[in-house]
Amino acid sequence: MREIRTLVVYYSRSGHTRAVAEEIARTLGGAEVEEIRDTVDRAGLRGYWRSFRDAMRKRTTALVNPGRNVGDYDLVVVGGPVWVGAPSSPVRTWLIAHAGELHAVAFFLTHGGSARDRVFGSLAALSGRSPLAVVSVRERELGTPEAGARIAAFADEVRVRMSAAGLRPVKTEKAPVG
Repeated sequence: MREIRTLVVYYSRSGHTRAVAEEIARTLGGAEVEEIRDTVDRAGLRGYWRSFRDAMRKRTTALVNPGRNVGDYDLVVVGGPVWVGAPSSPVRTWLIAHAGELHAVAFFLTHGGSARDRVFGSLAALSGRSPLAVVSVRERELGTPEAGARIAAFADEVRVRMSAAGLRPVKTEKAPVG
């Protein structure tokens, strides 16, 4: 069995999703991390409303070209915020652009309320792949032991499923609590 190459890709408007992405990468044993960078200014109230409108209309956006070749990774963990019950436009755009390059996927979301199951379904449809595992973290749970435990369980599920596919599981690293 060979060791898997894992990339955690995320979009974060406020920094919440970045924190979860970094914790997932650590928990998966040092996965590489890449930020999805949008060319649209989404800062402040005006950016919030632009994001709201784009999500409602299922729009794509222009992204800065990524630095990594997604097809070089055995597993890509993709995450972003839930915008009005939909994937964020940058995540939508990234998945559409890279769907044909993905071998195995897992998804994570940050959100303030509901609709996560619908958004996970949208991510699967956009990627053309069923995820190995999914995890969501509410904004109010960021940095809590409960969120850390869910992320650890998510990483364990990813390891089990990748191992079943004949790939050596990534190193186990316990997520810091709190």
